Amino acid sequence: MYRLLVENVTDYAIFMLSPEGVVASWSEGAERILGYTEAEILGRHFSVLSPPEEVEAGKPEFALGAAIREGRWEDVTWRVRGDGSRLWGSVVLTAVVDEAGRLVGVGQIIRDLTERREIAQQYEENRQRYRSLFDYNPDAICSFDLQGTLRSANPAAETLCGCPADDLVGTRFAELVAPEDTELADRHFRRAAAGEPQQVEMGIAHREGRRVEARLTVFPIVVHGEILGVYAIAEDITERKRAETDREVLLARERVAREAAEAASHAKSSFLAVVSHELRTPLNVITGYADILYDGEAGPLTTAQHRHLGRIRDTARHLSGMIEQVLSFARMESGRQEAQPETVDLAALVREAAATAEPLAQERGLAFRLECPADTWVRDTDPTLVRQ
Repeated sequence: MYRLLVENVTDYAIFMLSPEGVVASWSEGAERILGYTEAEILGRHFSVLSPPEEVEAGKPEFALGAAIREGRWEDVTWRVRGDGSRLWGSVVLTAVVDEAGRLVGVGQIIRDLTERREIAQQYEENRQRYRSLFDYNPDAICSFDLQGTLRSANPAAETLCGCPADDLVGTRFAELVAPEDTELADRHFRRAAAGEPQQVEMGIAHREGRRVEARLTVFPIVVHGEILGVYAIAEDITERKRAETDREVLLARERVAREAAEAASHAKSSFLAVVSHELRTPLNVITGYADILYDGEAGPLTTAQHRHLGRIRDTARHLSGMIEQVLSFARMESGRQEAQPETVDLAALVREAAATAEPLAQERGLAFRLECPADTWVRDTDPTLVRQ
């Protein structure tokens, strides 16, 4: 029955070695795992199953000697199959003695752990990937149990809260946020713990007492379909919020400035309307009566009266021209200034302008000289714009 047991076990390679390490028996499990048939392996030294580097280092002889001296030797190492491929296995060598205690051989059992090793390596790789994502993530990452108690925190969480991760462990979720956001934090945590991922902006309470604006993503930790806790990922958006606030301030200032400019424009329009209607009307009356008196329609004038009245008439016209300049400037600002060309005597136009400017120059003690053609100088232009 014992022999049948050994022959029928296929998950383990079980075989016997002579005290010199020569393969003396071979099971079906050994053939399935190591790829040698019984005819191929019997009589060969068991070192054929070891990688070349172990053979070169003398490890097979060491293992055999250790098993004979101590009764047992074990290792987890590489083994070479008959086709040259390798397997990762658990190797146990056991000394076999007879009833008299004499060594009759060494039993060897090999279990193929290649798949298990690959799974373990994949698990370790995934663990290290997760650890790298956890440790080097620029956003704060914290895990909580379903009661809202913090269980782990990455370095970014330390920076965000201004507190070492060891001190953060055991802290309640609501205690990490700004006091005014506690109710909001509780509500979103409960929803996440119920299986509903949440995104929310709230303040984090920094150890220094200041508020750190953060965008939180809170979602359940699900293992085998069961919610075991909650993850919270927090992005520091303090600078972004400050920029938004600054932008809103600038927009408000721009709006106020625009409203002030519109009010100023309206005031200017009102002023120009007053100038256009309220000032030009009496000026036209003054100019009209000055012309009547100047032409002698109201009676004869002395030479001095005629000269003074001419000055009055010219000054009134000058003032009217100044008003027209203001209106023209306003039209130019609004892009509505248009030239009204007509055939005019430029020489007469220049002499007229000089007659207005000469008294003003004399009042200030300035020399004034006019150089203008004596005859006419006819051109097509806008006399008002030229005069201005």
